[in-house]
Amino acid sequence: METSDPLATFAVQRADALLTQYAGPGPCTTERWHRVLTGLQSDERGVVPRDVPADAQTPVLTFRTDSEPFGPLVDAAARLAHHGGCDAAHQTAEAARTVKVLTTVPRMRYHRPPPLAADAGGDERLWHRVDTEGNGFLPLTVGELTAALGGLLPDRGLLPRPAPSDPKAWVVVWRHLTAPALVLTGVWAATTFSDESGTDWLMRSLQDAAKAMEPGPGACEWKDRN
Repeated sequence: METSDPLATFAVQRADALLTQYAGPGPCTTERWHRVLTGLQSDERGVVPRDVPADAQTPVLTFRTDSEPFGPLVDAAARLAHHGGCDAAHQTAEAARTVKVLTTVPRMRYHRPPPLAADAGGDERLWHRVDTEGNGFLPLTVGELTAALGGLLPDRGLLPRPAPSDPKAWVVVWRHLTAPALVLTGVWAATTFSDESGTDWLMRSLQDAAKAMEPGPGACEWKDRN
């Protein structure tokens, strides 16, 4: 879906509006919210958070899942935060890499990590994997993350966060502040805070990410000198 405004399809609504649209009048229950999720999927729409709202007045963010560039990333991240799983983690990382390529901040778009030192520790090896293998966003299990960092897990730069206790659970990790990292942090906020602060945080993150993708002065763009 093409639009000049990357945030044109994103809107904050109350849960009761979605419940009425997809499940008819009635209370906010687990069964009725599942009908909402099914209806949204049929309409190629997504929602953050995907958890059953605390009540019908809970704010949620809806969007078109095919709206570029952020729709696929927000949808995958919302599913990762809610359901977890290998597929959601890989889809989130891939969508984040796609958005990263579009950013116009040269050091973010063309970051090239130095070679890994022979005596590098486990944390250095992990972040080198994030930069090289993951191009900034690496999906891996909690067990892998724990082993690499010696049990001291990061309190930010990963989704879901805090990391699940199950070592087989999947997360996506990143280190650098980039446009997709802003979006992922916003999704974390929207799934963590059930009041307006969560959805407001996500909307501000999307707005900041969109600004980071606006063209800058040509003289500041990266040029290949080789």
